[in-house]
Amino acid sequence: MKTKNLNLERENAKLSKSIQKMGTYSASMGKPVESSIVVTLKKQNKELRDEIKQKNEELDAMKKNIKYTKFQELEIELKAHADENSRLRNMFEDYIKQKPQIKAEDYNQLEERYYMQVGMIETLQRDHARLSQEIKYLEEQNYNL
Repeated sequence: MKTKNLNLERENAKLSKSIQKMGTYSASMGKPVESSIVVTLKKQNKELRDEIKQKNEELDAMKKNIKYTKFQELEIELKAHADENSRLRNMFEDYIKQKPQIKAEDYNQLEERYYMQVGMIETLQRDHARLSQEIKYLEEQNYNL
């Protein structure tokens, strides 16, 4: 469209120059003659101007249409993202509902078992250290014999 408009404008400029030359030429001869060529050129010039105006209007309409189309595409994309967000939120909520929840009683029992195991580990470490010392003492006594 733009290229066509530029071509029409160039042609229009050419015709305008031709008209001016013809007017200058006929004025220099002393004859203000409006020959059929000049009339035809003026008519073509007017038609070309009208065509350029029409093409510019079409171009503006297309630009507006493109902007509106892009806006609609963005609205559709936004709705799709909102739908996907809602779907994922529902899936997450369903997962949370189906997931077995740890009750407070179970939590307390797990905590008690944890502390018992920690206590057992500490006791075993102390026993290990004590037995290691006894083994060393007995090895020294055995060595001295």
